[in-house]
Amino acid sequence: MKWKNILNKQQSAGLAMVSVFIMVLVISIMNKRHVLDLEYSLTTIYDDRLMAENHIFNLTKKIYEKKILLDRNGDRLLISRVHINDSINLLIADYEETKLTMEEAFQLKKLKISLGKAELFENQFVYSSSAEHRNLLNPQLRAQYEVILTDLEGLAMLQLHEGQKLIDQSHRIAASSNVTTRLEVGLLIILGLMTHIIFAARPPAPRYSYFDNLN
Repeated sequence: MKWKNILNKQQSAGLAMVSVFIMVLVISIMNKRHVLDLEYSLTTIYDDRLMAENHIFNLTKKIYEKKILLDRNGDRLLISRVHINDSINLLIADYEETKLTMEEAFQLKKLKISLGKAELFENQFVYSSSAEHRNLLNPQLRAQYEVILTDLEGLAMLQLHEGQKLIDQSHRIAASSNVTTRLEVGLLIILGLMTHIIFAARPPAPRYSYFDNLN
């Protein structure tokens, strides 16, 4: 009867061990998922936020370059505008390759419209044969550059907002991973103790004597 009770306890402990092992396995899978989520979040911060912010910065530089040329030397703008516009178009294409939110897509559409209007003013400015007409176009073109800079500032603010959201998400993932890791360690310790208890409670093997065989 005593051995039967011991065996029953061992069976119960064995079932408990299986349950703990399954829990450890599930937590291990959760931890792996946390690592993948964190990796994705960090990749997104670099590819879709830092790189996008760099594109915005370079676009802003190009618009300021145009503004300076317009203010200091309109003829120089006539020579450089094609090259600058090609650079702007390439930067816009690179920016469109990043992951855009609905707000960013809307703001980018506004920016492209503003750039298109500026290019129309530039064409009129370039091909105008009248100095008086150019003088009239100059403030309109300057005002349009300010509109573009405002659009770029709006995109930059959206980048900061989305970047902060990703950083906060990364912190939450890291915190969850820390909790599940501690839980996994605790369950592994419990599993080890249960294994030790089961083997310690195992009934000793029957001992046979040479004289028993003679009987």
